[in-house]
Amino acid sequence: MAAIDNISPPTARNTLRGIPRAMGSQGWDTIVLGAGALGCASAMHIKRARPDSRVLLLDRAPRPAMGNTKRSVALFRDLFSSRTGRDLAGATIALFDHVEDELGHKLGLRRYGYYWMMDAERFGEMLPLVKDLESGGTSLEVHDRGQVRSRLGEHLDLSPRTMPPVDHAVLVHNAGTVSPTRLAQWYESQYRSLGGEVEYGFNVTRVVLESERGGPTKVWEGARVAAVEGPSGRRAAGELVVAAGAWTPGLLDPLGVDCHVKPQTRQAFGLGGAGAEALHARNGFPGGELPVLILPAGGVYLKPVRSQRILVAGCADHWGRPYVLEDDPKPEPAFLEGQMRPVIEAYLPGLRGATVPVSWAGQYHYSTIDGNPYVFKESNLTVVVGSSGSGIMKSDSIGRVAAAVHLGEREAELFDGRRVAVADLGVDARRVEPERLII
Repeated sequence: MAAIDNISPPTARNTLRGIPRAMGSQGWDTIVLGAGALGCASAMHIKRARPDSRVLLLDRAPRPAMGNTKRSVALFRDLFSSRTGRDLAGATIALFDHVEDELGHKLGLRRYGYYWMMDAERFGEMLPLVKDLESGGTSLEVHDRGQVRSRLGEHLDLSPRTMPPVDHAVLVHNAGTVSPTRLAQWYESQYRSLGGEVEYGFNVTRVVLESERGGPTKVWEGARVAAVEGPSGRRAAGELVVAAGAWTPGLLDPLGVDCHVKPQTRQAFGLGGAGAEALHARNGFPGGELPVLILPAGGVYLKPVRSQRILVAGCADHWGRPYVLEDDPKPEPAFLEGQMRPVIEAYLPGLRGATVPVSWAGQYHYSTIDGNPYVFKESNLTVVVGSSGSGIMKSDSIGRVAAAVHLGEREAELFDGRRVAVADLGVDARRVEPERLII
C-alpha cells in the first residue's frame, strides 16, 4: 500500500500556521474524536500535514467504522444541486478510483449509476439544473417515458393509479456504492502508517473546558478545551477535533457550542424474492447492471445488491420523523409496511410480497439550514459535522477541509486539485448554496 504522500496533490501544503504547540499532559498535540469515515479521514490529513505532531484518534467502539458509518447504505454520486456538494463528492470519488485502480486496495467500489425517475412537475423543476450540470461536465442522460420503459420493461408501472406517473428519468453515470467499513479502515491504516496513535474502547462522556490561562473558566478570560473524559479516564491535548457524527451535539451543547445539526434516524430494508431477482436478471441497462432506482414519490429509493439478488430500500422521511439521538436505532417494520411498500409496489408490482432478509437503521447528522457540512473552529476546538447522509461520498474532501481549518489555512486542496475556501463551510463567513438533492 502506498504512503499517504502518494495520494496527495503535488502542491499540497504542510504548513503549521495557527496551531499552538501546547500539549496535553499525555503529550498529544491533537485528539480526533470519532473513528468513522469523517474522523479517520480528518486524522489522516492532519497527521499528513503535521508529520512531527502526536495525534490520537479516539472512539468508544473496538475498531473503526462501528457507528453510523457502518450503518450507511454507502452510495455515492456526483449529482448535487450545490457546487459545494459537487466539488466535495467529485474529488472524493476520484480518490476512490485512485485507491482501487492505482493503489490496488479494494474498497468494494461498484459504479452502476443512479436512475432518478420523476413526474412532470418535478422534472420541470429539475430541468434547468440538469442542463447546467450537463453543460458543466456531469455525465448523465435524460430519458423520456419510452426510454424509461425500454430500461425497466414489464417491471415498471409508468402510471400507477395511486402515485404520480413517471414522466422522465435522469441516469447519472458517476454513481454507485463503496464499502463504508473498508473505506474507513483504509483511512485509518494510512493514518497509522504515518505514526498516528489510536485508542478504541474509550467512551467520551464529557468535554472539559478551562481558562486560556489554566484552571476554571472565567467570563473575563477566553476558554479552551482542556481534555475529554470518560469512564476510562482523561485524555488531554493541545487541540481537539470532534467528528463524532450524530453524537456531536450532545458532546458540545453543554459547552455552548452550536453545531448547527440535528440527528435523525434513517432505515434500510433488504427486499428479496422472485421480483427482486427478476429485476436483476432482466433489465435494459448496459450490461444488465441495475442502477439505484429513485422512485417519483416519497423519496423512496432501491439500491441493487447483485451478489445477494436483493434490493435495499430506503426513504428520506422528514415529516413525522423526530430529531432525536438514538444510540442504537432499530428498523421499524411498520414503517416499511405502511409507508414504503405502497410506493414500491405501485411502481414495481413484481415486488409485492417481497421478503425482508435483512434490515437496519442508522442516523444522519442533518445540516438543517442548507444541507451542506459544517467545518469550523472555536478556540482550540475544530468541529466536523453535518454531512446529511453524504459523508461517505465526501469523506476525503471533508477530511482535507478539516485539516486546513485545524491548521488555520484559508484553503483546502482536494484530491483532484480543486481548491475550497474553508470559510465557506464555516459559520461566520459561510457561503454555500442550499443542497436540494438529499436522499
